[in-house]
Amino acid sequence: NDFNIDFIDEDFAEFLVIYHADGYIKTSSGGMTICLCNDDQEVIERYSELCLKLFGIKCKTYVYKNNSVVTYCTCYRLRSIKRYLSFGARNKTMPVEIMRSPKSVICSYIRGMTLDSGFDSSRQRLYMTCVDKSTYNFIEQFLLNIGIFTCTRFGKYQSKNNHSGELCDEKETYRIGVSGEMYKRFLDEIGFIESCKVYNTDSYNHSWYLTYNNRYYAYVKK
Repeated sequence: NDFNIDFIDEDFAEFLVIYHADGYIKTSSGGMTICLCNDDQEVIERYSELCLKLFGIKCKTYVYKNNSVVTYCTCYRLRSIKRYLSFGARNKTMPVEIMRSPKSVICSYIRGMTLDSGFDSSRQRLYMTCVDKSTYNFIEQFLLNIGIFTCTRFGKYQSKNNHSGELCDEKETYRIGVSGEMYKRFLDEIGFIESCKVYNTDSYNHSWYLTYNNRYYAYVKK
């Protein structure tokens, strides 16, 4: 029988965004394989745990000659969730069902988004990368609604084609930054899958915003 996803809970939301961050799918002979390209052991363990819990499927791991690691689960019944598993990085967007879900489900999705994040040690700021504008807008507003003020940056970048090595067309990307007091609140409200992205920001005092008496003050640049 196919997997019946009557509603999206915290576990399925986290599974989806792990796929959105570092996953791809293969189809063959009516079956489907969901692959994860990430060599962080905590991410591999969490992904394997979710596959077993959600689908009853044990994951396998394969290490290529270039030391890249792929963790995957295979089952023909996975086709029933194919509508949530978009092809290509530009098409991986937050499902509308998650946007309409309770706070705990949305927080699980954002926690998975931190797989596509980095930390600027000079500014003591966490950056999350997003390629879809609607997802970016929703995440920014959601974080604001739970009291996490962010700085945002829009830009364009060019990547290389994996086969030819030539530069591809420019793509838009959005970065959501969280620093200082807001980083600590993000850590409490959202958290991380990877413990290596938990940083100590106690010594960082400078901020691009001020909060006082439930009001928000930002520096005006122009």
